[in-house]
Amino acid sequence: MPKLWKTSMTSSEGVKSVGAAPLAVQRFGVLPQVLPVFASQALYFWESNTRSATIIGAVGAGGIGLKLWEAMRTNSDWENVCYMVILILIVVFIFDSASNFLRSRLMGQKTY
Repeated sequence: MPKLWKTSMTSSEGVKSVGAAPLAVQRFGVLPQVLPVFASQALYFWESNTRSATIIGAVGAGGIGLKLWEAMRTNSDWENVCYMVILILIVVFIFDSASNFLRSRLMGQKTY
């Protein structure tokens, strides 16, 4: 069976050596090693989808991108366009900051 992730067997063997059940071996031996990778991928997809929603909406799929495109096309409501662009940038910044914070906490690094 191929492996989906690379893990060190030393922690799993350590948990097994104290007589833990197979579920406990997975919980305390494998999960701490793969959780940062899974969380990183999930948070990256979350950030990417937020950015992509704006672009896809601008080509006609709906959402914030379509509203932004319509406001720019009318050439009359530039305050609304500016508000939407700033809002999109703030949301992406918040998602990126939350993602960096969660990833560093999962990996056990200090955040400043």
